[in-house]
Amino acid sequence: MRYALALFLILATAGLGEAKKKKKVEVGPPPCVDEEGMITYYHGQMTELLGKVKQEDVVQFERNYHRKQVENFLTFWGGAYADTLDCYEKAVQEPTTPKEVAEEIEAKRENSGKRAEQVKSWRDSVRNARSLKDAKSVVDGIELPPGDSAT
Repeated sequence: MRYALALFLILATAGLGEAKKKKKVEVGPPPCVDEEGMITYYHGQMTELLGKVKQEDVVQFERNYHRKQVENFLTFWGGAYADTLDCYEKAVQEPTTPKEVAEEIEAKRENSGKRAEQVKSWRDSVRNARSLKDAKSVVDGIELPPGDSAT
């Protein structure tokens, strides 16, 4: 009986040591993936729309309501950036976020903040253009970065 009890205690403590060694930090999915996907989506939509608009003259631009369409897409894209920035802020403040991930998210947040300001600037320029010709000129001047994403 003593030997059985001693053997049980030895095996039990040996098993605990193995369990501690095998325990890993579980890493969940990267934060803000859905929000970053929306930014990428609106970038694609704007790229397609700007391709059409740049081939039009002012009459076609007016007839196709592209001024309002560009303004709306820029508004939605700016909203996607705002949602992403909020998500980054929450992810950085989350106490379970590893330090390396938090630093990476902080860099993404700075980059996205700059791009969000650019999108807002474009939207405001299109919105505040005095004439259709001015709005078309502003839209023609928009140069999107290739393959925009939140990274």
